[in-house]
Amino acid sequence: MTTIHVGDITDSAETAVCSAVDTVLIAPDPVTVGRRGRVWKAPARSAIDTSVRPRGHALIGLSVAGALALGGAAVARLDDGPTPSPVDGSLSRVIDQIGARSAWAAGITGTGVRVAVIDTGTAPVGALSEQVVATVDLSSEQNDPSSAYRDTFGHGTHMGGIIAGHTPGVDPLEATGDDFVGVAPDAQLISVKVAGRDGRVTRDSMIAGIDWVIEHADELDTSVLALAFDAPATGSYVDDPLAAALERAWNAGIVVVTSAGNDGSTSRGLSAPAYDPFVIAVAGVDGSGSAVTVPSWASRGDRSRTPDIAAPGAHIESLRAPGSNADSNHPEARVGDQLFLASGSSQATAVTAGAVALLLEARPELTPDQVKQILIDSASSVDGPVDRVGHGMLDIAAALDIPATKLAQTWAPATAATPVDAHGIMSFRLFPASSSWSSSSWSSSSWSSSSWSSSSWS
Repeated sequence: MTTIHVGDITDSAETAVCSAVDTVLIAPDPVTVGRRGRVWKAPARSAIDTSVRPRGHALIGLSVAGALALGGAAVARLDDGPTPSPVDGSLSRVIDQIGARSAWAAGITGTGVRVAVIDTGTAPVGALSEQVVATVDLSSEQNDPSSAYRDTFGHGTHMGGIIAGHTPGVDPLEATGDDFVGVAPDAQLISVKVAGRDGRVTRDSMIAGIDWVIEHADELDTSVLALAFDAPATGSYVDDPLAAALERAWNAGIVVVTSAGNDGSTSRGLSAPAYDPFVIAVAGVDGSGSAVTVPSWASRGDRSRTPDIAAPGAHIESLRAPGSNADSNHPEARVGDQLFLASGSSQATAVTAGAVALLLEARPELTPDQVKQILIDSASSVDGPVDRVGHGMLDIAAALDIPATKLAQTWAPATAATPVDAHGIMSFRLFPASSSWSSSSWSSSSWSSSSWSSSSWS
């Protein structure tokens, strides 16, 4: 496999280089050298056959931004009708609710921490122009130049904005109402696209994405992995290859944050992969009104597994992906030209992933087990059942001061450890500077309604 480092690439040659190599690796940032607790590394793969895309089992629907159902086929029950009035889903309010502003005041903004987001890709929007350091496409759109890497569904952009988006050049503590600032505005994102415009992904593609993150974790200094989707739990997590893949990441020193689900009104028991007790499963709560409440869509745990913590996930304003599935089919969710209103445990997962980035900047020695223990021990009380809110509401200000134990989790490990070859990786595209996201590289016409009309995706 050819390896090219950032110093070998010029902006003008980037596109040609990326189409000619399997992988492009980013040079380590001196600030972030020396990651936490790496105890496992995926074996190097043989040369990748780019002519074959991942083949998998039943399709899995992402937990959808913009209140879309599984697969993006219909309006779902995420917002459950009219929203409360007044509603404040601004990230500024969420940041205050979880104590992130206190971390910012102490100079903790996520600097030096990189979060891998396995999702639908990211859109080339200004508030992510300084955050996305690399992206890979394992989706069915990887060979289409008009859609490869880009978020044609709308979910990954919303997630990335919550985690680390910010208006370029803005000081988080001096941001005004016209500025956008995510939870960890100086963290960086690695976008792993596994689903296209319909929001659907095979289980094998998801596992391939997880293993890709692990394989490149040292080169990219990846500390956190965020993914928000639901798959049916047909048995025990011990027998689930998806759970095994996430445990490989966890054992490699990567903190895994996933959504508890949005099936509260129809099911009991967490779905995959949240049902794996090793990872951090996050429930969504509604903090947009005068008090924090539990929305009807919040999934219920059972005696074997409940959510670990809860975080704001209802009526959250984050970045819009212009022309995406969600954007085209739900224009009523747009907030101005830049933002999009969405609800679900996906949004709560992104809030928590950003908070973990803050915690790891402040305390880089923490292991994933310690991070999970600290978040649980520092959670604040929520008026709701344990099977829906876990140990309570995320409180990152308190987490910064909670002592860490050396106790490791002792759950039975998942044993269905069958890695999936990441067939079809088009390339690992590096964005070495903000110029890669300039208007000349990502013209607005690429995202016009004529280019991204629904008729093009029938």
